[in-house]
Parts: sequence; structure tokens; C-alpha cells
Amino acid sequence: SSRISAPSYLSALGSPHLSPYLRLSYPEQMVSPRPDLGPLLNAHEPLSLRCPSCWRGALKIVKELAALLRVLPTRSERAGRALTASATSRPSLLVAEDSVVVDARAQVAFPLFKRFQEDFDTAGAITIIGLRNLCMRLAMDISEVDLDRVFTEADRDRDTRLTLAEFTQAIRNVPFFASLAAAMTAALGFRVGRDYDYSRSTCENYAPEDASLARSDPEEDEVRAARVALSSPDYSVARSRWQDSVVRLLTPRSEPQAAPWVVVTLAPPGTLPQAVLEWLTVRGLMPLSGLLRVDAQRFLHCLPELPLYLRRHGAEGRELLREEAELLESLALEVALARRQ
Repeated sequence: SSRISAPSYLSALGSPHLSPYLRLSYPEQMVSPRPDLGPLLNAHEPLSLRCPSCWRGALKIVKELAALLRVLPTRSERAGRALTASATSRPSLLVAEDSVVVDARAQVAFPLFKRFQEDFDTAGAITIIGLRNLCMRLAMDISEVDLDRVFTEADRDRDTRLTLAEFTQAIRNVPFFASLAAAMTAALGFRVGRDYDYSRSTCENYAPEDASLARSDPEEDEVRAARVALSSPDYSVARSRWQDSVVRLLTPRSEPQAAPWVVVTLAPPGTLPQAVLEWLTVRGLMPLSGLLRVDAQRFLHCLPELPLYLRRHGAEGRELLREEAELLESLALEVALARRQ
């Protein structure tokens, strides 16, 4: 069991950006370690979590928010604004994408299941076995129960197979398939060289020989601005441009929000927090729509090197890609907030 007091937790943040947004009522016997931060959290007792890794994850999230909330509206700008949502029978959590883009993504991703399903050519459709093999190959954190659930949701005619049309519709409506298709498409966008060293991380392999050249395409102003704001590490020119394309792919643009919301989820491996958000949205308990999902795990599965890292190092191979995945996560969050998504 891990226990930590609110002041010692806050002392690790070291950023004043949260103070306009959150408030903390300290007990009389507790003294704020950072007077300049002001009160931050509503904690009258020591905060406690049983899992140390949960504390690390929570601290990481709050640190990132502290750095990123500067682009959100001020308290005066937010005054009087209320959360609104369109009245639909089944609101979608996904940002609506152009149908041509979704169709093209489905056309690219659908035939790739041939690698994971022996009878794909004869069946002409995706089976649950093929989907399970793909998820196992990529070491995706999803249980068989959840995988069966999303497959059944996508299987509109209940014939235990997903045709191209059903797969395309699933990309539009089911967050899991939208993420899966985006990851498969992104991975095809970068060719890994034959001399790639799988004993080193992607950061080391793609470090630029000349740091001055390792910048994203000047035309990609949003992602480039995010890199500057984050002081992100340099990568080779080719890799930086590919990273930019992945960030754009997984952060489709929608109408700017007057008062954007940030929904932070913290969940153990094998769970689907977006399923919880969808459940809350459908029942009107949390009427949000058009959410952009920003998740390091989602970006991890976009990295084309992942399958061979897993083959050579097992589950530990993901640690050699984590730094780049977390960079992509941070860039996407910067871009989304800058767009007021």
C-alpha cells in the first residue's frame, strides 16, 4: 500500500499552471510546500492508492496537464459557459472524419489481416481468430471478453465475420477499430531499414547525425509548434516527418470548442477506459461527443518496429519504444489543445 500526503505529492509537480483550474483545501496541520502554487486539490486527508504504479501514472498525467493547461481559457473566459451536447440517441465519442478518408483507411488495413488469418483469402472477411492473432502479435492490452464484445458490436449481420463494409462501418463507430485501423495505416507509412539495431531504442536508432537538420516539415506549423513547446528530442528528418503524419492521423480536426474539456482516465492494463466513457455518454451521464483520444499505448501500436521488438525481447521490448510513443502522445495533446478540440 502506498500512502502519500497531499503536500508531498504537490511538491513534486513544480509547476504553477494548475493553480487557476484546481483548488486544494489544506487541513490546518498541513502546510503548503509551494506557496506560489496556491491551493490545488480537495484533499483533507492523506491521498492513498494501493498500487505504486498507479501513483506513477497519476503523477505523470498531472505533470503533463500542468505543462499543457496554459493553452486553455482563463477562469474569466470560462465564466458562464456550460457543457452542451447534441441530443442524439447514440452520441459518438469519436471525432467525425471525412467518409473518403475512412474508406481509404479501411481499404488499406483490411487486406493486412491476411498476415494473421490463414483463411482470409477464402473467407473474404475478418474472423475473431484473425483479430485475436493480430492483437496477440502486437501485445495489445485488451482482454478476450472485451475483444469479443467489440467484434460482436461490429458484426452487424451476426454471421461471425466482418466484411469490408462492416469493417469500414466499425472504423466510423467503434473506437477500438478506429484506433486499430489508424495504427495499421500509420505503421505502413515508414520503412524500417535492414540494418536496424533492435537492441537499442527507437530514439537511439533514429537520432540525427546533424541535430540542426532534424526538424519537421516547415509546412506542418501545428506539430512543429508543439515540438518547440515541449523541447522534444531530435529525430532524423525522415522519422520526424513520419511522426508528424502520425500525430495528424490520430488527431483529426473538428470544430474548435469554446470551452474544451480534458478527460483524464487512469486504468490498469487490459481495460478499455473509452468503453466506460461511451457507456456514460450513451446514458447521458456525461454528455460529451467528438472526443480525441490521446494515449501513449495507441501511438505505441503505430510504430512499425513493434512486432520485431516483441519477437526478440518479449513484452519488455515495448520499453524500447515507450519514449517515442510518449513523445507522440505529448505532441498530440499539444496539437489538440492548441486547436481547442
